[in-house]
Amino acid sequence: MTRHSAHRANLLRSRHDFTRWAVILLLVLFVLAGCQPGQNDTQQAGSSGAKRVVKHLGGETTIEGTPQKIAVLDYRLADSLLALGIKPYAMTTFLGSTELPYVDGNSLSNVIPLGDTPNLEAILQAGPDLIIARRTEEKVYDQLSKIAPTVIVDVPADWREGFKELGSILQRDKEAAEWLANYDKKAADVRSELARFVKPGETFVYLRIMPKEIRLHGTQELFGATLFRDLKLTPAPGLDQLQRIEAISLEKLPDYNADYIFMEVGSPTAGGDKKAEENLAGISQSAVWKNLKAVKNGHVFTMPQWIISDYPHIKSKSLDLILDHFKRSVPGK
Repeated sequence: MTRHSAHRANLLRSRHDFTRWAVILLLVLFVLAGCQPGQNDTQQAGSSGAKRVVKHLGGETTIEGTPQKIAVLDYRLADSLLALGIKPYAMTTFLGSTELPYVDGNSLSNVIPLGDTPNLEAILQAGPDLIIARRTEEKVYDQLSKIAPTVIVDVPADWREGFKELGSILQRDKEAAEWLANYDKKAADVRSELARFVKPGETFVYLRIMPKEIRLHGTQELFGATLFRDLKLTPAPGLDQLQRIEAISLEKLPDYNADYIFMEVGSPTAGGDKKAEENLAGISQSAVWKNLKAVKNGHVFTMPQWIISDYPHIKSKSLDLILDHFKRSVPGK
Protein backbone atom coordinates (compact mmCIF):
# COMPACT_ATOMS: atom_id res chain seq x y z
CA MET A 1 0.00 0.00 0.00
CA THR A 2 1.35 3.44 -0.95
CA ARG A 3 1.87 6.15 1.62
CA HIS A 4 -0.98 8.11 0.06
CA SER A 5 -3.35 5.13 0.22
CA ALA A 6 -2.48 4.45 3.87
CA HIS A 7 -3.05 8.08 4.80
CA ARG A 8 -6.44 8.02 3.11
CA ALA A 9 -7.46 4.82 4.90
CA ASN A 10 -6.48 6.29 8.28
CA LEU A 11 -8.49 9.41 7.54
CA LEU A 12 -11.57 7.38 6.64
CA ARG A 13 -11.18 5.33 9.86
CA SER A 14 -10.93 8.50 11.92
CA ARG A 15 -14.05 9.91 10.34
CA HIS A 16 -15.91 6.61 10.95
CA ASP A 17 -14.81 6.54 14.62
CA PHE A 18 -15.84 10.18 15.11
CA THR A 19 -19.26 9.49 13.57
CA ARG A 20 -19.75 6.36 15.68
CA TRP A 21 -18.86 8.14 18.94
CA ALA A 22 -21.03 11.11 17.98
CA VAL A 23 -24.01 8.79 17.50
CA ILE A 24 -23.31 7.07 20.84
CA LEU A 25 -23.08 10.45 22.57
CA LEU A 26 -26.37 11.57 21.05
CA LEU A 27 -28.05 8.35 22.16
CA VAL A 28 -26.77 8.82 25.71
CA LEU A 29 -28.05 12.38 25.80
CA PHE A 30 -31.40 11.25 24.41
CA VAL A 31 -31.77 8.56 27.08
CA LEU A 32 -30.81 10.96 29.84
CA ALA A 33 -33.29 13.52 28.54
CA GLY A 34 -35.97 10.84 28.53
CA CYS A 35 -35.44 10.28 32.23
CA GLN A 36 -36.23 13.92 33.03
CA PRO A 37 -39.79 15.26 33.14
CA GLY A 38 -40.60 17.30 30.07
CA GLN A 39 -42.72 20.42 30.15
CA ASN A 40 -45.94 18.52 29.46
CA ASP A 41 -45.13 15.95 32.14
CA THR A 42 -44.51 18.67 34.69
CA GLN A 43 -47.81 20.34 33.88
CA GLN A 44 -49.64 17.05 34.29
CA ALA A 45 -47.94 16.10 37.56
CA GLY A 46 -48.19 19.56 39.11
CA SER A 47 -45.31 21.05 41.08
CA SER A 48 -42.85 18.21 40.74
CA GLY A 49 -40.94 17.82 43.98
CA ALA A 50 -42.79 20.59 45.82
CA LYS A 51 -43.52 19.57 49.40
CA ARG A 52 -46.18 20.79 51.83
CA VAL A 53 -47.26 19.74 55.28
CA VAL A 54 -50.94 19.02 55.97
CA LYS A 55 -52.26 19.05 59.53
CA HIS A 56 -55.09 16.61 60.20
CA LEU A 57 -56.64 14.36 62.85
CA GLY A 58 -53.77 11.88 62.67
CA GLY A 59 -51.07 14.53 63.02
CA GLU A 60 -49.03 16.06 60.21
CA THR A 61 -48.38 14.56 56.80
CA THR A 62 -45.94 15.70 54.13
CA ILE A 63 -47.37 15.58 50.61
CA GLU A 64 -44.94 15.87 47.71
CA GLY A 65 -46.09 17.26 44.39
CA THR A 66 -49.58 16.47 43.14
CA PRO A 67 -50.67 12.90 44.05
CA GLN A 68 -51.80 10.94 41.02
CA LYS A 69 -52.95 7.73 42.75
CA ILE A 70 -55.26 8.68 45.62
CA ALA A 71 -56.89 5.91 47.65
CA VAL A 72 -59.98 6.83 49.70
CA LEU A 73 -61.02 4.56 52.55
CA ASP A 74 -64.70 5.51 52.48
CA TYR A 75 -66.90 5.44 49.38
CA ARG A 76 -68.31 8.84 50.35
CA LEU A 77 -64.86 10.37 50.04
CA ALA A 78 -64.86 9.17 46.43
CA ASP A 79 -68.03 11.27 46.04
CA SER A 80 -66.12 14.32 47.29
CA LEU A 81 -63.11 13.69 45.06
CA LEU A 82 -65.34 13.52 41.98
CA ALA A 83 -66.92 16.84 42.96
CA LEU A 84 -63.39 18.30 43.07
CA GLY A 85 -62.68 16.97 39.59
CA ILE A 86 -60.48 14.08 40.74
CA LYS A 87 -61.05 10.42 39.95
CA PRO A 88 -59.84 8.27 42.85
CA TYR A 89 -57.28 5.60 42.04
CA ALA A 90 -58.62 3.15 44.64
CA MET A 91 -61.59 3.18 47.02
CA THR A 92 -63.55 1.15 49.49
CA THR A 93 -66.78 -0.13 48.00
CA PHE A 94 -70.48 0.54 48.57
CA LEU A 95 -72.28 -2.79 49.00
CA GLY A 96 -69.50 -4.52 47.08
CA SER A 97 -69.28 -2.06 44.18
CA THR A 98 -67.22 0.96 43.24
CA GLU A 99 -70.22 2.34 41.35
CA LEU A 100 -72.27 4.66 43.56
CA PRO A 101 -76.06 4.66 42.95
CA TYR A 102 -76.30 8.42 43.28
CA VAL A 103 -73.49 9.26 40.83
CA ASP A 104 -74.58 9.36 37.21
CA GLY A 105 -72.55 7.72 34.45
CA ASN A 106 -69.40 5.64 34.82
CA SER A 107 -67.31 8.18 36.70
CA LEU A 108 -65.77 5.47 38.90
CA SER A 109 -65.16 2.79 36.31
CA ASN A 110 -61.83 0.94 36.65
CA VAL A 111 -61.19 2.31 40.14
CA ILE A 112 -59.38 -0.33 42.23
CA PRO A 113 -61.79 -1.79 44.83
CA LEU A 114 -60.53 -2.10 48.41
CA GLY A 115 -63.54 -3.93 49.92
CA ASP A 116 -66.45 -2.53 51.91
CA THR A 117 -64.12 -2.43 54.93
CA PRO A 118 -60.61 -1.13 54.25
CA ASN A 119 -58.23 -4.03 53.69
CA LEU A 120 -54.59 -3.19 54.49
CA GLU A 121 -53.26 -5.89 52.17
CA ALA A 122 -55.42 -4.61 49.28
CA ILE A 123 -54.28 -1.04 49.95
CA LEU A 124 -50.63 -2.13 49.97
CA GLN A 125 -51.10 -4.03 46.72
CA ALA A 126 -52.80 -1.03 45.08
CA GLY A 127 -49.75 1.12 45.81
CA PRO A 128 -51.33 4.57 46.20
CA ASP A 129 -49.26 7.73 46.57
CA LEU A 130 -51.79 9.28 48.99
CA ILE A 131 -54.38 7.75 51.33
CA ILE A 132 -57.37 9.71 52.63
CA ALA A 133 -59.46 8.17 55.40
CA ARG A 134 -62.14 9.20 57.88
CA ARG A 135 -61.89 9.23 61.67
CA THR A 136 -62.97 5.57 61.81
CA GLU A 137 -59.56 4.55 60.42
CA GLU A 138 -57.55 6.61 62.91
CA LYS A 139 -56.68 3.44 64.81
CA VAL A 140 -54.67 2.10 61.85
CA TYR A 141 -53.12 5.43 60.90
CA ASP A 142 -49.57 4.26 61.66
CA GLN A 143 -49.98 1.18 59.49
CA LEU A 144 -51.50 3.20 56.66
CA SER A 145 -48.69 5.76 56.85
CA LYS A 146 -46.16 3.01 56.18
CA ILE A 147 -47.92 2.31 52.87
CA ALA A 148 -48.25 5.93 51.70
CA PRO A 149 -48.69 9.46 53.10
CA THR A 150 -52.03 9.36 54.92
CA VAL A 151 -54.51 12.08 55.88
CA ILE A 152 -57.36 11.49 58.35
CA VAL A 153 -60.33 13.82 57.84
CA ASP A 154 -63.12 14.52 60.29
CA VAL A 155 -66.87 14.75 59.69
CA PRO A 156 -67.82 18.27 60.81
CA ALA A 157 -71.34 19.33 61.69
CA ASP A 158 -71.54 21.27 58.41
CA TRP A 159 -70.72 19.07 55.42
CA ARG A 160 -69.74 22.13 53.42
CA GLU A 161 -66.83 22.78 55.76
CA GLY A 162 -65.64 19.19 55.40
CA PHE A 163 -65.81 19.46 51.62
CA LYS A 164 -63.88 22.72 51.58
CA GLU A 165 -61.27 21.24 53.92
CA LEU A 166 -60.72 18.34 51.54
CA GLY A 167 -60.49 20.80 48.67
CA SER A 168 -57.78 22.67 50.56
CA ILE A 169 -55.84 19.46 51.30
CA LEU A 170 -55.85 18.59 47.60
CA GLN A 171 -55.25 22.19 46.47
CA ARG A 172 -58.67 22.34 44.83
CA ASP A 173 -60.14 25.29 46.76
CA LYS A 174 -61.48 26.88 43.59
CA GLU A 175 -63.20 23.69 42.46
CA ALA A 176 -64.81 23.25 45.90
CA ALA A 177 -66.14 26.82 45.88
CA GLU A 178 -67.52 26.42 42.36
CA TRP A 179 -69.25 23.15 43.20
CA LEU A 180 -70.91 24.63 46.28
CA ALA A 181 -72.05 27.68 44.32
CA ASN A 182 -73.62 25.40 41.71
CA TYR A 183 -75.30 23.37 44.43
CA ASP A 184 -76.79 26.47 46.02
CA LYS A 185 -78.14 27.56 42.63
CA LYS A 186 -79.66 24.13 42.09
CA ALA A 187 -81.28 24.22 45.54
CA ALA A 188 -82.75 27.65 44.73
CA ASP A 189 -84.14 26.31 41.44
CA VAL A 190 -85.71 23.32 43.20
CA ARG A 191 -87.25 25.64 45.81
CA SER A 192 -88.89 27.60 43.00
CA GLU A 193 -90.21 24.38 41.45
CA LEU A 194 -91.57 23.11 44.77
CA ALA A 195 -93.65 26.29 45.14
CA ARG A 196 -95.91 24.81 42.45
CA PHE A 197 -96.77 21.87 44.72
CA VAL A 198 -96.38 22.97 48.35
CA LYS A 199 -99.05 25.23 49.81
CA PRO A 200 -98.02 27.98 52.25
CA GLY A 201 -97.86 26.65 55.79
CA GLU A 202 -97.65 22.96 54.84
CA THR A 203 -95.20 21.13 57.07
CA PHE A 204 -92.60 18.38 56.72
CA VAL A 205 -90.91 15.74 58.81
CA TYR A 206 -88.11 13.27 58.15
CA LEU A 207 -88.28 9.84 59.81
CA ARG A 208 -85.95 6.88 59.76
CA ILE A 209 -87.52 3.52 60.55
CA MET A 210 -85.00 1.20 62.19
CA PRO A 211 -85.46 -2.46 63.22
CA LYS A 212 -86.53 -1.57 66.78
CA GLU A 213 -87.26 2.15 66.79
CA ILE A 214 -88.45 5.23 64.97
CA ARG A 215 -85.87 8.01 64.64
CA LEU A 216 -86.95 11.59 64.21
CA HIS A 217 -84.39 13.92 62.59
CA GLY A 218 -83.99 17.56 63.51
CA THR A 219 -83.92 20.45 61.08
CA GLN A 220 -80.11 20.74 60.89
CA GLU A 221 -79.23 17.05 60.75
CA LEU A 222 -78.27 15.22 57.52
CA PHE A 223 -81.24 14.91 55.14
CA GLY A 224 -83.26 17.09 57.50
CA ALA A 225 -80.87 19.93 56.66
CA THR A 226 -81.52 19.34 52.95
CA LEU A 227 -85.26 19.81 53.51
CA PHE A 228 -85.23 22.65 55.98
CA ARG A 229 -81.99 24.55 55.45
CA ASP A 230 -81.32 24.12 51.74
CA LEU A 231 -84.93 24.01 50.50
CA LYS A 232 -86.35 26.14 53.32
CA LEU A 233 -89.40 23.93 53.78
CA THR A 234 -91.45 24.32 56.95
CA PRO A 235 -90.76 21.77 59.71
CA ALA A 236 -93.57 20.23 61.75
CA PRO A 237 -94.15 22.16 65.01
CA GLY A 238 -91.58 21.25 67.64
CA LEU A 239 -89.17 19.68 65.18
CA ASP A 240 -86.78 22.61 65.37
CA GLN A 241 -86.38 21.96 69.11
CA LEU A 242 -84.56 18.69 68.50
CA GLN A 243 -80.80 18.84 68.88
CA ARG A 244 -79.97 16.12 66.37
CA ILE A 245 -81.80 12.80 66.20
CA GLU A 246 -84.23 11.36 68.70
CA ALA A 247 -85.76 7.90 69.00
CA ILE A 248 -89.51 8.27 69.61
CA SER A 249 -92.34 5.89 70.28
CA LEU A 250 -95.14 5.29 67.79
CA GLU A 251 -97.51 7.09 70.14
CA LYS A 252 -95.40 10.28 69.87
CA LEU A 253 -95.73 10.53 66.08
CA PRO A 254 -98.99 12.58 66.20
CA ASP A 255 -97.04 15.28 68.04
CA TYR A 256 -95.24 15.87 64.73
CA ASN A 257 -98.26 15.45 62.47
CA ALA A 258 -96.80 16.91 59.27
CA ASP A 259 -98.43 17.30 55.87
CA TYR A 260 -95.52 15.46 54.26
CA ILE A 261 -93.31 12.67 55.56
CA PHE A 262 -89.97 11.80 54.01
CA MET A 263 -88.90 8.40 55.26
CA GLU A 264 -85.84 6.20 55.12
CA VAL A 265 -86.08 2.52 56.05
CA GLY A 266 -83.13 0.90 57.79
CA SER A 267 -79.41 1.00 57.06
CA PRO A 268 -77.64 0.43 53.73
CA THR A 269 -77.47 -3.33 53.26
CA ALA A 270 -77.51 -5.55 50.20
CA GLY A 271 -81.10 -6.47 49.46
CA GLY A 272 -82.48 -3.95 51.96
CA ASP A 273 -82.78 -3.91 55.74
CA LYS A 274 -85.32 -6.70 56.30
CA LYS A 275 -85.69 -6.12 60.04
CA ALA A 276 -86.46 -2.45 59.51
CA GLU A 277 -88.93 -3.33 56.75
CA GLU A 278 -90.70 -5.71 59.14
CA ASN A 279 -90.91 -2.96 61.73
CA LEU A 280 -92.42 -0.58 59.17
CA ALA A 281 -94.97 -3.21 58.16
CA GLY A 282 -96.16 -3.41 61.77
CA ILE A 283 -96.20 0.39 62.18
CA SER A 284 -98.19 0.77 58.97
CA GLN A 285 -101.01 -1.35 60.38
CA SER A 286 -101.44 0.80 63.47
CA ALA A 287 -104.27 3.30 63.87
CA VAL A 288 -101.74 5.94 64.92
CA TRP A 289 -99.95 5.69 61.59
CA LYS A 290 -103.11 5.52 59.48
CA ASN A 291 -104.47 8.71 61.06
CA LEU A 292 -101.42 10.86 60.27
CA LYS A 293 -102.22 13.61 57.74
CA ALA A 294 -99.39 12.64 55.39
CA VAL A 295 -100.47 9.00 55.40
CA LYS A 296 -104.15 9.78 54.72
CA ASN A 297 -103.25 12.07 51.81
CA GLY A 298 -100.67 9.77 50.23
CA HIS A 299 -97.82 12.13 51.06
CA VAL A 300 -95.31 9.66 52.48
CA PHE A 301 -92.19 9.56 50.33
CA THR A 302 -89.62 6.78 50.81
CA MET A 303 -86.02 7.76 50.16
CA PRO A 304 -83.03 5.46 49.48
CA GLN A 305 -80.79 4.54 52.38
CA TRP A 306 -77.74 6.39 51.07
CA ILE A 307 -79.34 9.82 51.70
CA ILE A 308 -78.32 9.51 55.36
CA SER A 309 -74.86 10.97 54.59
CA ASP A 310 -73.75 14.53 53.86
CA TYR A 311 -71.51 14.48 50.79
CA PRO A 312 -71.71 16.51 47.56
CA HIS A 313 -73.32 14.11 45.07
CA ILE A 314 -75.59 12.67 47.78
CA LYS A 315 -76.90 16.15 48.52
CA SER A 316 -77.34 17.02 44.85
CA LYS A 317 -79.13 13.77 43.99
CA SER A 318 -81.37 14.18 47.04
CA LEU A 319 -82.66 17.45 45.55
CA ASP A 320 -83.56 15.59 42.35
CA LEU A 321 -85.42 12.86 44.24
CA ILE A 322 -87.38 15.32 46.38
CA LEU A 323 -88.62 17.21 43.33
CA ASP A 324 -89.35 13.96 41.49
CA HIS A 325 -91.60 12.74 44.32
CA PHE A 326 -93.71 15.88 44.08
CA LYS A 327 -93.93 15.78 40.30
CA ARG A 328 -95.16 12.18 40.42
CA SER A 329 -97.44 12.35 43.46
CA VAL A 330 -98.72 15.88 44.11
CA PRO A 331 -100.93 17.94 41.76
CA GLY A 332 -99.21 21.17 40.77
CA LYS A 333 -100.70 24.63 40.83
